[in-house]
Amino acid sequence: MVHLCISLPIAPMQHDLKFVWSYLIRSCRTSSLKFWLSWLIGLFISTALILPFEPCILSWIRGDQLSTEREIAVFLAVFGKFHYFNLIGTVVLISIAYARNDRWLRRVAISFMLASTLSAIVAQSVKPLVGRPRPSTCRRDNVNRLHVIGPTLKHGYNSFPSGHTTTTAAGCAVIAIAFPRLIIPCVLFALSMAWARIYTNSHFPTDVFHGAIIGCISAYLTTRWIARPRRRSWRLPYSMRSQPISAEKINFFS
Repeated sequence: MVHLCISLPIAPMQHDLKFVWSYLIRSCRTSSLKFWLSWLIGLFISTALILPFEPCILSWIRGDQLSTEREIAVFLAVFGKFHYFNLIGTVVLISIAYARNDRWLRRVAISFMLASTLSAIVAQSVKPLVGRPRPSTCRRDNVNRLHVIGPTLKHGYNSFPSGHTTTTAAGCAVIAIAFPRLIIPCVLFALSMAWARIYTNSHFPTDVFHGAIIGCISAYLTTRWIARPRRRSWRLPYSMRSQPISAEKINFFS
């Protein structure tokens, strides 16, 4: 009996995982070349526009730091870690889905988990390959913000891209796609995370910008076929559909 009770919720989860994985592969295959080229061109142009103004953006965001703002930024930086925001968010979504016996919501939860994991893997893989110094490292080693040393595991040279912003943007994008009414809170939370990482002198603006792009692409790949927003159904309620229609109702408008 105990084994049966434990295995019951796992079986639909395994089915949903296979469904999500198959559609993730399909989404990668069916994404057109024009789509990826437009992303790359837009990313290149945006980076070229932001890069010259990075010192101004840094000074404007950091400015005169107040103790209250510092505490908020540190709290957001801690809460935005993968094992807090993304894992806890996945557990909450899955719990609600099983409590309501909602299969679509289970797929949203799995999409949330996959998008967060995929974006985290990409971000953590790119960090040592680029080797860009953090703002604090630039002051310590007296190097320029554009000083990229390439593949390295040296401490402090893992600024690009921002891992916190990447995983936060991925999770928020999945929720915004699945629940369009929550798009404004999701965008505000993602922006606040980007602000916190710049405010605490952990990243440059281009780090958080590219991290957000990676997160949004991961969310797009996992939610394109899986966690689409529900559409309103214009069908009659089941209680009304099950009743036979009399001849008087048919001739009502005649």
